[in-house]
Amino acid sequence: MLAIAYHNMGVEQEFLRSYPAAILSYKKAVNFAEKNLGPEDGITQNLRNVFENAKNELDVAVFKKKKTQIGATSSTLNVKAAKHYGGSGVGVKQQKKV
Repeated sequence: MLAIAYHNMGVEQEFLRSYPAAILSYKKAVNFAEKNLGPEDGITQNLRNVFENAKNELDVAVFKKKKTQIGATSSTLNVKAAKHYGGSGVGVKQQKKV
């Protein structure tokens, strides 16, 4: 069945860290399963769970990455500002990453 093939492709893409492509493949798997097996079929439900979990994990990973980048940027800006205004940047209180 094509739904299983799309699911397997998503698994491989996820392994290769091609997360957006994996999400798309998982979604295609769900669409094909719903069309051919129905929304209440066990395989369809399992594929839908895999898709939702992968999507949620990607959202969390993107959020953490942005949060880390924002924290690093703030700390860098504090040191640059201290140096610009005559300080060495050493001893500047770094912002606590949340």
